[in-house]
Amino acid sequence: MRISLYISALLVMISFQECHNKNEITFDRVLRLESSKVEINDVLNPHNIHIFDSLLFIQEEPRNNKALKILSLNDFSIVSESGNFGRGPGEMVNPGSVIIDEEKKDLWICDLGKFKWFKFPIDSILSERDFKPTESFDINIGLVPMLNSFSYTSGNIGFSSYNLRRRGIVFFTDYYGNLIDSLTIPTSSIPGIWDNINDLDNPYVINYNRDYKRFIIANRHRDVISIIDEQGNLYKKIEAPINKRLSTKDNSINRGYITYYTIFSDEDYIYCLYVGDHFIVNNNSADQMVLNYPKRLLVFDWDGRGRYDIELDHELIFIALDFDRNRLIGYAEDYFEGFVIYDLEWLN
Repeated sequence: MRISLYISALLVMISFQECHNKNEITFDRVLRLESSKVEINDVLNPHNIHIFDSLLFIQEEPRNNKALKILSLNDFSIVSESGNFGRGPGEMVNPGSVIIDEEKKDLWICDLGKFKWFKFPIDSILSERDFKPTESFDINIGLVPMLNSFSYTSGNIGFSSYNLRRRGIVFFTDYYGNLIDSLTIPTSSIPGIWDNINDLDNPYVINYNRDYKRFIIANRHRDVISIIDEQGNLYKKIEAPINKRLSTKDNSINRGYITYYTIFSDEDYIYCLYVGDHFIVNNNSADQMVLNYPKRLLVFDWDGRGRYDIELDHELIFIALDFDRNRLIGYAEDYFEGFVIYDLEWLN
């Protein structure tokens, strides 16, 4: 009798596991990519990285002399730097988000210390290393923090803010600091996205695709990606468990489970840097808290089908997709020089 019960229980477990596996997203190809390393003749302390045309903009930590270092994507030489720290006119205290208005060729930096967005014309900062912005606009304190900031249409900035979560999930302001209520994407577009979120959490990341005029909203704590149009209508939802590859780091305390970390898109694919693990762990060997940065790139098509599940050979803190050259540029946690390149030519 006991043997019969054991076999029945085992069959139920196997059946449950098979059902669970079938519910997981499957990818057409699972592979591993090796990077090539970039040698840069300067000390860099990136806070984020951005690409425009043939330039790589490195947003630097406030402890450095300049807020921006600008590199050529052809040979990674430094072509300019810009953004002075200080409390005087045109100087910044605590730079945050960076966006690039590609139509006007302007770069904007959000200063969380002065509650301002500063305008840096790209032509000016390339020709004048000590350029100080003369144009800015004030940030309404009620909009702070402005998270997931991005250039929407020329003259408008999109963003999210947990202080406004009862009103919506994506908001817009013009370059005068005015909130554009008519463009707000309401919370009802993705019901439940703010559920069980504390007052200091940023529960999703946003990517705006100009080709399709759609927003990709990826949940940071659950395996859910919602694609919505500019009116907030749902186009596609990718909602199924991702096969987990839990960290091999020696740890005893796990905190803050993270799924999607950063997302980009082009006319063919949606690219997602993915953690799928607890972000903060206590490393017993080193007796300190360490971070699990992502080393996995998930690629979906616009129909929501999993195309590529890519294991990267480095944990990446920041990435930028160089679409013109079919490559991913990342700043690696475990590589002293920092920058690595992954060839994506084969995706085409």
